[in-house]
Amino acid sequence: VNLTVPQAQYPFNNKDPLKIQDFNLTVDGNLAAAQIQLKSAVSGMGIPNSDLALQAVAHLSDIAINQLKLNTLNGAADLTGNLNWRDGVEWNGHLALAKMPLGAYLADFPAIISGSLNSQGKINQGKPEISVSDIDLQGSLSQRPLRLTGNLHMAEQPLLNVPQLTLTYGDNKINAQGNLGSVSDFTLDINAPNLSGLLTGLSASVNGKGAVTGNIMRPNLVVDLTAKQFHFRGINLAQASIKGQLNTEQQVQGQLNAHLNGFHYNDIKVNNLQLAVLGNEQKHSLQLISEGNPIAANMNIVGNFDRTLQQWQGTISQL
Repeated sequence: VNLTVPQAQYPFNNKDPLKIQDFNLTVDGNLAAAQIQLKSAVSGMGIPNSDLALQAVAHLSDIAINQLKLNTLNGAADLTGNLNWRDGVEWNGHLALAKMPLGAYLADFPAIISGSLNSQGKINQGKPEISVSDIDLQGSLSQRPLRLTGNLHMAEQPLLNVPQLTLTYGDNKINAQGNLGSVSDFTLDINAPNLSGLLTGLSASVNGKGAVTGNIMRPNLVVDLTAKQFHFRGINLAQASIKGQLNTEQQVQGQLNAHLNGFHYNDIKVNNLQLAVLGNEQKHSLQLISEGNPIAANMNIVGNFDRTLQQWQGTISQL
C-alpha cells in the first residue's frame, strides 16, 4: 500500500493550521507483520518547518521503530525502540539529539541540546514503572553551558529512585540523589548563585539543601534554603529564607523559621515577614511578624492538639 499526499492541512479554519507536504507512506506486508516507511514535511500549530522520517516493523501487538527522525532548524532528534501492548503497555527506547532547538517547542526554554538518553517502562493494570537512564544531555542556554546527567526510576515502590541526577547551568549546580517511598532517603543540594536566563524573564540566586527520610506518608524533613533577588513574571523578591526540621513519624514535631523581605506582586507588597513555628502536637507555638500592604499581621498562637479527640485548643494574641 502506498499513499502520497502532495499537500494538506488541518484544521482548515485555524489561524496556524498543521501543514503537511510531500507526505509519502508505504506499508508492505500483512496484519501479522508489516514494513512501514513514512516521509513528510510538517509545519504549523507552533511547529517549525520540519522533516519527519519513519522506518518501522509492525505486528499485531507490537511495533519496532528502527528509526524515527525529526530534522528541524539545523537540529535533529532520532528515536529507536520497541513498543508492546500485548500485556498492558511496555516500551524500550533510545533518544539521540543533535543541536536540537528546544526554544522552537518551549518558548520559555530556548536551549540548544545534544546528547542522548534511554527510556524503559511498562504500565500494567494502572501501575506504571518508568526508567530514564544514561541521561547525558548537553548544550547551551542564554550563552551559558547547560548539562543534565544521571538516572531515575519511578514505580509503585519506591515511588522515586534517583541514583544521581545533576543539572549544571553555567556556575549553577543542582544535584538530587536517593529514594522516596516507604523507606525514604532523599537529598537535594542547590548551589545556584545566578539563574538568570534559565527561563525567559527569570533572574535569581538560590542556595541550600533539603532532605527527606522515613516513610513518605510520615516523612522527616530538613530544609535550609535561601533565595535572593528573585524576579519572574511580575514577582519580585529581595530575599527569602526557610530553615528547620519536621518529624512526622510518631507525631508532628519540629522547628521552622522563615524570613521574607521585599516581596512585590501586583498590588501586594510585603516589606518584611518573620515566621517562627516550634513544638509538637501537645504543645506548639507560632509567631508571625509582618509589615506590608494591603495586609500586615503581628500575632502569637499557642496551642495543643488532642489526636484522640481530633481537637485543637489554643489562644491567639496580638503582638
